[in-house]
Amino acid sequence: MNLEEHKLDGLVLAPFQVKEALRCVLHTILFSRSLGPTEPLEVQSELFDVTYMRNGTIETDKMVELAIERLASSLSIRIDGTSRRRVALSFYEKVETTSFFGGKKEGKRCWERWIVPIIVQTSSSSSSSSSRGRRRKRIEEKLRDCMMDIVKRVNEKMDHIPPANLNKSSSMIFLFDIQSGSSSSDSSTSWLSRLITG
Repeated sequence: MNLEEHKLDGLVLAPFQVKEALRCVLHTILFSRSLGPTEPLEVQSELFDVTYMRNGTIETDKMVELAIERLASSLSIRIDGTSRRRVALSFYEKVETTSFFGGKKEGKRCWERWIVPIIVQTSSSSSSSSSRGRRRKRIEEKLRDCMMDIVKRVNEKMDHIPPANLNKSSSMIFLFDIQSGSSSSDSSTSWLSRLITG
């Protein structure tokens, strides 16, 4: 099985919109990859005119919130008023590997990764309420498009998904982790600045 990677279109957000936008996107991916009998939880976004689905498990909600908090606390706005970040949600399965000397150890084999690029922009406080309203509508439209793209992609290709035990009475959520970091352009800039200042 190969790693299937999905890079979604970037979201341009104000700093206060980052957490809620990521909740919408990450929960849409996780819900779409839940198998078996699920108890879907329909959630109306607190910030956007968008509704998304959650699979309603405490562990999943906690992992998403921790990842979002990590990203939000690591945002560093540059002089130009922007920050470029990316969030990667990876599904994996545990595999046992044998070392050169015959010892066994447990590892991870990633089979699907979703990459969500984010551009955080601070807006000038002097912008009018009508322009802020238009910007919010554009973000909501982009967020809906992103969520529909996720649903479409989830159903396009499934031969990379590992076998699942569906004889359970509860829903099955594949093992996953969420990581965030600088986008490639930011990491090259920070590498160059470390080289110059070092």
